Amino acid sequence: KDECVTGANGCSRHASCVNTDGSYACRCGEGYVGDGRTCRPLQAPAPTPQRDQRHGSRASLYYRYKLRKRTKPLLEPPPPDPGRSSVVAVVVVVVLVVVVGPRGIHQSLRGPAGARARSRAVARARASAIARARARARAVARARARARAGKGRSQGRSQGQGQGHSQGQGQGQGQGRARARARARAGARARARARAGARARARARAGVRARARARARASELTAARGLRETL
Repeated sequence: KDECVTGANGCSRHASCVNTDGSYACRCGEGYVGDGRTCRPLQAPAPTPQRDQRHGSRASLYYRYKLRKRTKPLLEPPPPDPGRSSVVAVVVVVVLVVVVGPRGIHQSLRGPAGARARSRAVARARASAIARARARARAVARARARARAGKGRSQGRSQGQGQGHSQGQGQGQGQGRARARARARAGARARARARAGARARARARAGVRARARARARASELTAARGLRETL
């Protein structure tokens, strides 16, 4: 990078720029002396006898003014703008208050003590984060263990219920069949008794009718015998 070619140097307008290895040098031209950054003429004009006790003569004032303009560097930085500086300062303060906070600003202004406090706060935050992560991991492990235990209990309960249900169902079916057979036998016995009662009642009615017929014949015979005897 050649500062003499790019113009990124601080040589005076009355000096020449000489490029060196990694840097540059300024040398005043003929009729000027100085360090290259500020060059002034070799002979200054003689002061006039009429001088102002406070500022000097008009000629000396004009000479100093022209000298300042001639020896002004080419790349002199612009003067700072107080309004812009105040605005930048206000913006920086607002950003610090919003991002860091009043406590963080106070600790940062305290110097090494603030740095130590910040480091301790960072360490505490890391420790609390690690503790929270470990607590979450333990809680997840306990929840998984409880889920596995509950799953095992539910499986065992379902298997037991299934076995008990099947056994109970089988027993209930067997008992139901036995009760059905008992009811069928009882029904058969009741029907047999009913049939026997019906037969007995039929025999009794038949006997009653037979006796009634026998009495009727006997009465007829007696009536006929009495009639014959009367004749």
